[in-house]
Amino acid sequence: MANVLKHEKQEQIRSLGRLGWSLRRIEEATGVRRETVSRYLRAAGITVRGHRMRRLKPNPRAATQVTSDLERSSLGSRSPGSSACEPYHETIVTALALGRNATAIWQDLVSEHGFDSSYENVKRFCRRLSG
Repeated sequence: MANVLKHEKQEQIRSLGRLGWSLRRIEEATGVRRETVSRYLRAAGITVRGHRMRRLKPNPRAATQVTSDLERSSLGSRSPGSSACEPYHETIVTALALGRNATAIWQDLVSEHGFDSSYENVKRFCRRLSG
């Protein structure tokens, strides 16, 4: 039997695809390989932006049509432009002051706080805090 993504992850991929996100951007946001994302989008009949294609013009009504409970819960109360690390700002600042590196901080966030974002997000956030 082939591996199948959970329904919530499939819905997230379809929602981001409907918003016109590139495969790389969806891969970065969901942690699912581009090839897999492409298969799910094609199966749902969603146009996939190919390699070196121009960005699709966003549909102004798409955001209201696509918004789901999953997206709201994954973003929590933060705006889409803010970092996933922002709720852990004090924890990260304290860890940096103790000399911890971004990898250790990310591992602590995942194990102790259920952090579900990528290491790259933590690395960028730490770099921004460090100046």
